[in-house]
Amino acid sequence: MIFFLKLAITFVLTYGIDFRIQRYMRNYRKLFFSMIALGLLLAIALWHWYRSFPHPRLIYIHQVPVVELYGNFRQMGAQYGTLLKKPLQDFYRQEKVRFPDISYDLQVANKVYNSYPMRYKVFLQQAAQHAGLTLNQIKIINAFEWLMFGVDMHHCSFLALWGPYRSGKEVALVRNYDFSQDVLAFRSKLAMVIFHPSDGVSTLMLTYLGTLNATTLYNQKGLFLALNAGPHAVGPTYFSSRIALPILLLESMLGASSMEQLQQQLASIKPQAPYIINIANKDTALSVEMAPEKQFQRQAMQRGALVATNHFIDPAWDAAMLRGSVGSMQRRVNILKQLQLRSRPLSDQLMQNMFSWDLNQGGAGYTNLKKEGLYTAFGVMLDYHKGQLALRIAPARNWLQFDLKKLMQSS
Repeated sequence: MIFFLKLAITFVLTYGIDFRIQRYMRNYRKLFFSMIALGLLLAIALWHWYRSFPHPRLIYIHQVPVVELYGNFRQMGAQYGTLLKKPLQDFYRQEKVRFPDISYDLQVANKVYNSYPMRYKVFLQQAAQHAGLTLNQIKIINAFEWLMFGVDMHHCSFLALWGPYRSGKEVALVRNYDFSQDVLAFRSKLAMVIFHPSDGVSTLMLTYLGTLNATTLYNQKGLFLALNAGPHAVGPTYFSSRIALPILLLESMLGASSMEQLQQQLASIKPQAPYIINIANKDTALSVEMAPEKQFQRQAMQRGALVATNHFIDPAWDAAMLRGSVGSMQRRVNILKQLQLRSRPLSDQLMQNMFSWDLNQGGAGYTNLKKEGLYTAFGVMLDYHKGQLALRIAPARNWLQFDLKKLMQSS
């Protein structure tokens, strides 16, 4: 902007505009064009000044909506509702067809919403207002995954490799996000939301439109988080009086600037139910095996490889708590077997294949096993060395590539 102002001043001085009326009269034509040129220079300067400030936007990359939000949560909620007005309205109509019992839907939605800290309630309130929805409607949209899963969220797989398993030595990780119901009809509703809070760390959340179900997260400090459901056999398994865990994970990532700080924040959480929280940076990865009353932070059992499905592995747990479902055990066995069979280092392509193949093909996916009622909704891979995020929206086999640096930089 300073450059254009200097140019405008030089222009004025060069053409000798010295406020002498008689000279203006003699050179009115020259003055007229001088003022037009000056106006254009000032307009360009103002445009560059405006562009120097980050601003919210909605773009589509590989047909996946990417939403960038700025400011406090009231402002970001308003931006979210404005940018996604039609998609949110369409999603509500589609969800209402899938879950027609509005009374039950609201009962579930209110339990989730009422547990939220105030700033996330304000976010949803503003999103509803600017999207032309009622608060109850945005609550039901926000509860989409809770309505799909119920309490039965015992799926998902995670693998992180580094050191001897990777040529670049930095961490590469992959995760599958599995549902207990077919989500094919909602595959177009998956979105990336990038929060640029005025008082926190910019954080990318991969989730469904209109929801704050933060189960796959990456922040500007290079921290990654993926949530897996935990095992059944851990004593009391659901505490409805506690805050919904995914919103606490979003809160943690918005405030964490290092792996150590993220570990500290997770150590302070008491979840509603058993979960496994996988976290990573470019150098290492670990799993937090979290039950309602205690937790253990589990390092890789073999150097450079961390595998997590849906049962606890840390030997500090009682024997009963180490038992997993058949699916969870089989996915872990399949992943470990692939690590043993394949020559090192393992490529991105092989890691993606391992999480694209179904269980009966030696993989960790549920793309074609419809008879078992399980479905992989999407897969995510992050290669820290390349700075690339890859996304597979099942049942498609191809992985869509996203440049992390471009995603996380302010627009």
